[in-house]
Amino acid sequence: ASAQPTAEDRAAEQARKGLEYFNQGRFAEALVSFELADKLASSPVFGLYVARSLRNSGRLVEARDRYRAVIAQDLAEGAPEPFRAAKADAQSELDVLLARIPAVVFELSPADPGVALAVGGKALSGEGPHALDPGNHEVVVSDGGGERGRQTFSLREGDKSARVAVTLTPARVEEEPASSSGGSLVPGIIVLGAGGAGLLIGAITGG
Repeated sequence: ASAQPTAEDRAAEQARKGLEYFNQGRFAEALVSFELADKLASSPVFGLYVARSLRNSGRLVEARDRYRAVIAQDLAEGAPEPFRAAKADAQSELDVLLARIPAVVFELSPADPGVALAVGGKALSGEGPHALDPGNHEVVVSDGGGERGRQTFSLREGDKSARVAVTLTPARVEEEPASSSGGSLVPGIIVLGAGGAGLLIGAITGG
């Protein structure tokens, strides 16, 4: 009976598919294959190609993070030379990539430290500068009371000085609950009296 393929065997097969896709310029498909290969048998080589696939797909910020993960990966003594070469390549490619990633500062009017910013559904911390992918985006500003403003904008590759102005609507003020006032006790007494009379009549007729 033939032996069942190991995780390393399946990872190698996925990597072969990924390399074919990558060389054909089918980077989204290459990304799926290399990510699966890396899950089956983690390797700096697979991680490097995940980063390259993200970069070539225009997902520069995610590629930056993946390059950094490859660089930070610890290698055992005596690790294969391709693993060491992959880490070195990741560092050199990251240095080039960082210059390509644009950055933006959001200028809120009026300024409000209590609001939260999100671009593409991802929360941002503070007004910036924020590293984002080149292309079209929309920033949404909100607080506990709901949305306060939004603005579309576009970033060029390598632009580190982009600024986007966002005009905020006034914050919602919660209304004070209406104070309860003492009402007349007469209607309640009348109702109770009527109810008591009904019980009395019922007792007599029942008897």
